[in-house]
Amino acid sequence: MAVHIDNEQVRELLPMDECIQAMEDAFRHEGEGLGGSLVRQTLFYPGGRQRLMIGSSPGFDTYGFKTYGGGVNLVLAFSTSENRLEAIVESRVLSEIRTGAVAGLATKHMANEDASVIGIVGSGLQAKAQVEAICLVRPITKVKVYTRTSENRETFAAELRDDLGLDAVAVETGEECITGSDVIVTATGSRDPVFAAEWVSPGAHINAIGATTPGRREIDEHTVGRCDVVVVESVAQAKVECGELMLAEDRGQFQWAQAVEMKHLVLGLAGKRPSREAITLFNGLGVAMEDTAAAGVVLRKARERGIGTELPLEVRGGGPRRVR
Repeated sequence: MAVHIDNEQVRELLPMDECIQAMEDAFRHEGEGLGGSLVRQTLFYPGGRQRLMIGSSPGFDTYGFKTYGGGVNLVLAFSTSENRLEAIVESRVLSEIRTGAVAGLATKHMANEDASVIGIVGSGLQAKAQVEAICLVRPITKVKVYTRTSENRETFAAELRDDLGLDAVAVETGEECITGSDVIVTATGSRDPVFAAEWVSPGAHINAIGATTPGRREIDEHTVGRCDVVVVESVAQAKVECGELMLAEDRGQFQWAQAVEMKHLVLGLAGKRPSREAITLFNGLGVAMEDTAAAGVVLRKARERGIGTELPLEVRGGGPRRVR
């Protein structure tokens, strides 16, 4: 019988270090031809929108879809071996953790080994997960926090100090936040760039994860133009959603042939940092395979621990099927 797993149970079952490993495994599998994602679909209606993401992670015995909008954020997780619905997973927390984990994975493969200073612009739900993930893959000693609202940045810096034991400081300007940072994170809802290209120091790695529609940009075309390596999860999805890269291409600062997909980065086929002074960029949009892989981890551990509420649904197995 299918089960329901809520957000707090997801948080219990999906620690960040395990999620980072799951994301690495999922992208490695994809590079080997097992699993993948369809481009996200969006349905607009008067007063709102509904988004749909479909993907498969056979290495985690999971395929399915995530849908969000109208106050609902859910993953329907199916078994690839049994071809049946296994769980309905609330995915607000799952999305938060896996977004941080993918940025942590990118940092693991792209940032300088001794990167020790994070500069983060933003203090919303995604921001803390970003910092937590990066701290698991690099020897971070300091975090600089900037938001337009002083109260928000002070509160977030205090939260990082209290919850993660970090030397986190709120800074007064975006320039102070970005300049000298080894890993730069943008986790905002901004429609306009949040820092200037000239503020980025040589050797920095950037995780831009907040702009997920064509009309939003956290970094400008000049920043993209300074990057020696640009990694995305899916070129097909980036071409229709990533406003930052779309505009950079329009203005001659970027070509899609430069974009490296995460699966090739993880397999070591492309995306290697060319020098210590190089500037690298991970432009994260989120793809469905990440959600199905993370849901697979949650579901396996939920079964082991007897967690989840059985649902009164008629679920019939369709027999073993190989899903790619």
